[in-house]
Amino acid sequence: NTVARSSLASYSISQGRPQVAQALLSKLLDSPEHYLTRDGDDALRLLAISLIVGQKEGDGADDREEAKRVAQKAIKIAPWKWQNWLAFASVRKSR
Repeated sequence: NTVARSSLASYSISQGRPQVAQALLSKLLDSPEHYLTRDGDDALRLLAISLIVGQKEGDGADDREEAKRVAQKAIKIAPWKWQNWLAFASVRKSR
């Protein structure tokens, strides 16, 4: 369930555990589920944020590009949601 995964991922990010959020949400990139569910863009947005939060612990160049791609996908799914645009701006700002 995408909503349950998103809720748990959000909690994991808030607790400083972005790796858990990435593990919960990364499977969505390989499936069309995020296009079919009502809250698929939320999961993608959280995945992008978790990649940015997690990059500070390691290398990060690849994570930034992946986060940018994921955030753009969330915008394509729901361009009317300001949260998607804010996540994309945060990803672009983190360098």
